[in-house]
Amino acid sequence: MKTKNFLIVVVTVLSFMVFRQFGLDIPIILAIYGGVILVSCVVFRAGLLYFMGNVAFTVGKRELAKQRFLKAERHGSKNPMNYLNYAVLQIQDDAPAPAMEYALKALDVNSKLKLPVEIVDKNSNFVIASSHWQQGNLAMAIDVLEGLCKRYEHVNTNVYTSLGFLYFLNGDIEKAKATTEKVLADKPETAAAWDNMGQIYLSEGNKAEAKNCFEKAVSLDRDLADSTFLLAAMYEEAGDARMAAEFYLRAKGCKVTKLNKVTQRQIDAKYEEYLYVAFDEDCDEEESGGGNEADI
Repeated sequence: MKTKNFLIVVVTVLSFMVFRQFGLDIPIILAIYGGVILVSCVVFRAGLLYFMGNVAFTVGKRELAKQRFLKAERHGSKNPMNYLNYAVLQIQDDAPAPAMEYALKALDVNSKLKLPVEIVDKNSNFVIASSHWQQGNLAMAIDVLEGLCKRYEHVNTNVYTSLGFLYFLNGDIEKAKATTEKVLADKPETAAAWDNMGQIYLSEGNKAEAKNCFEKAVSLDRDLADSTFLLAAMYEEAGDARMAAEFYLRAKGCKVTKLNKVTQRQIDAKYEEYLYVAFDEDCDEEESGGGNEADI
């Protein structure tokens, strides 16, 4: 990319010098450059739209990004990332059907390139697995991720973390634990893997270890809905209303998708139930603080 930009600068400077040698005025030269840019925008419109979609995606304008990616498709985009990025946006919005459709398109476009992009194959298959997962097809999701692990020596940690959780959801506790332990051995800062281990231990009745894992998970990532909610439930069971309220209220701010075990309805119910507990605790602290000030 740096070489390409350098060549563009060199060509621009040399062409400017040639134009000046022919006696062209600067306004005319600028008009020529403007015409070249305009023609380029028309000819390479799909690429420009893809670029604009990426910019929108980066600054958080998700719907605008989707529109740009779709327009790029209508203008014949041959960039597999255009379709992959649209698929990623769809899976993040709990829309597995269009996510799978565009992940498959990304794979198709990628396969037609002279040098297919490895990251497109990996990420597209991860989206496809997530789509199966969101639709409840756990066995198919597992097959896709296992296939990735067999084809590539190195895959993203998220692949193994998701595979471990899918094994757990599918009832294969032994594989779930082995896969998750491998992730934690390689990257102990992986919050989702600690979340996995917590749920595995909880299913085995080992509440002490489960609690430790959930605490580790939320210390690494405060947006883990499952760990936050389940930790709150453990505090509630232990009779610690204050801590239960803190974590139930924190769970309310976590993003919940179809890939979570806890549902938004469960979180909302506990939020309403424990909101007054947190309010009462705050009032008690204020009253206690006021008393101390009076005593002084």
